[in-house]
Amino acid sequence: MEKELVVDENILWQQHFLQACELCRESTQDRAREQLAILCTVSLKQGELERAQQCWERLLRLEPDDKLLYLQQLKGILSLTARLRQDVLFSSWLLQAEPFFRVVLNEQSQRKVIQLVLDLVFVACDRRYLAVLPRLRRWLGIAFHRAEGEQLAFLVRELTCMLAQLSRRNWPELNHFFCRVLFENLLRRGDVTLMGRCLLQLQLHLQSYSRQDGLQEAFSAYEDVQYFYLLLFKRGLRKSFSEETRMDYLRMLCRSLRDLCANLARIAMEDDLYAIRHWQEFLQAKISEGLQSQACLLVQFVIGYWYLTKPRTGKKQIEYVKDLLEPNLLKEEHNVLLQKIV
Repeated sequence: MEKELVVDENILWQQHFLQACELCRESTQDRAREQLAILCTVSLKQGELERAQQCWERLLRLEPDDKLLYLQQLKGILSLTARLRQDVLFSSWLLQAEPFFRVVLNEQSQRKVIQLVLDLVFVACDRRYLAVLPRLRRWLGIAFHRAEGEQLAFLVRELTCMLAQLSRRNWPELNHFFCRVLFENLLRRGDVTLMGRCLLQLQLHLQSYSRQDGLQEAFSAYEDVQYFYLLLFKRGLRKSFSEETRMDYLRMLCRSLRDLCANLARIAMEDDLYAIRHWQEFLQAKISEGLQSQACLLVQFVIGYWYLTKPRTGKKQIEYVKDLLEPNLLKEEHNVLLQKIV
């Protein structure tokens, strides 16, 4: 009885597969695509990988009219392979589907297309498929290049949320992946306003982390963000940029760090400079030796900005961080810049 049942199932599957192939020849691509996607999904769930491979290969040969729907079906199948922990199959099929994904990303910057790519990114990160991350990083780079306005803001917002989710799992390699994708594409676009919004979203997540685990743990979880601060500071000091651009970078960076330290201090029910001191201690302990002088200069620059933007009564707190201002790295040109951005 069991052998007869297996034979019947094989015959039935073969009939469905041949029917889907016949639909391809009859130019009814939508019905063929739908049937092949269903057959591929069922085969995966039953552990029939050879059948699934046949359906997948046939599916990739189709030229769909509705590219978005086709993309959704490919994404659904790829997500299923990841959930079933078929890591080799996931990597192989992702490579085979890459040309189509890249074409659609270059043609369209719709929010739905971006969301499909982000879904695959999260699935790969959730399963820690590190080998496919460079490929997905290139896809996200295309999305960053093509997206504008609300689509671009949505992409940045979703990536910062994914970074926050995965930072709770203590997976440094994934934190590094998301930070690298975010920061290299933000710097490539050179949109200071967008960078400020990204920093604001990251700081909200960092503050939430601090509320649960403390300042040092929060800074450690978002260690790559500290290097982004240093990159922005370096751009703000670069004389090859126009003065307006330099002021925009420095003003955005100093406001972000001042507000971050103020909010972290409120969470700890301490003064603002309590958070600045903890931040300086973290930089001193974690930042590479070659960047220590730049990190100290950034801290002193931020303290100077904080001092110039504080009410007179609040300025008395400066007495508590005088040691952080020694040796004084702020030159006359830095003081001039501070006056300009206040």
